[in-house]
Amino acid sequence: MPLVEIDVSSGKVAATAGRRWRDLFDFTWLPDGSGLLLAAMDKSGFPLQLWIVTYPGGAVRRISNDLSSYISVDISADGKSIVATQQNQTASLWVGPASDPDSARQITSGRLDGVNGVAITPDNHIVYAADHAENWDLFIVNADGSNGRQLSFDRRDHSSPAICDKGRSIVYDNDLSGTHHLWKQDLKSGASTQLTEGLGEALAQCGEDGSWIFYLGQKDFQDSRFRRQAGGTFDGRIYQSAVCFTRWEARSACGDN
Repeated sequence: MPLVEIDVSSGKVAATAGRRWRDLFDFTWLPDGSGLLLAAMDKSGFPLQLWIVTYPGGAVRRISNDLSSYISVDISADGKSIVATQQNQTASLWVGPASDPDSARQITSGRLDGVNGVAITPDNHIVYAADHAENWDLFIVNADGSNGRQLSFDRRDHSSPAICDKGRSIVYDNDLSGTHHLWKQDLKSGASTQLTEGLGEALAQCGEDGSWIFYLGQKDFQDSRFRRQAGGTFDGRIYQSAVCFTRWEARSACGDN
């Protein structure tokens, strides 16, 4: 996303000089008006860092460099002190029997394992998204924590894996083109194929019989629910009554919930 400026008298909107950002949480003017102080992400998978962007030139200087994220920022009137909110997250995968969740044990030790999605194959392998090297990639591991390996290597943002084809493949979000679309990967061969190319698609789930893929997309500038034949090209918009979405799950025939 770019930084934009709005002329308050005319309402004209124009992008400022300089780079685009993957995400922007907060910003404030420097006291002398020579630039902006930002809490922003420059690339998918990187933490939100603090930056100074000169105005109107757009030159960028990074002023923090660590594994934490900074989600808000301000600067004192004399320009000598910066205050920022630092956010530190950790996440790992734990596995245990549904009948005795207190006996669950940790099977991964990454910093953000599973934060952007996790799914279990019919033969008890766990596919998850994690940020191990300043990039959101896909990984697979046995339920006992053994034989973990990386599945994606294109240095793009991957999230929301879903198990499809009775465990033979996964469908996931990928921003390879700059916009999130759905991709499908064969777990045996590793071959990946792009499934959608609309305005942006995400949060796929496969139907129980494997013949349909349900997902969120956009149509007529509105978020909509879609379904797609897993082995074909037909795409159809469906209504709220036909599919029910939660953060990681899509269920067909769930009424008006």
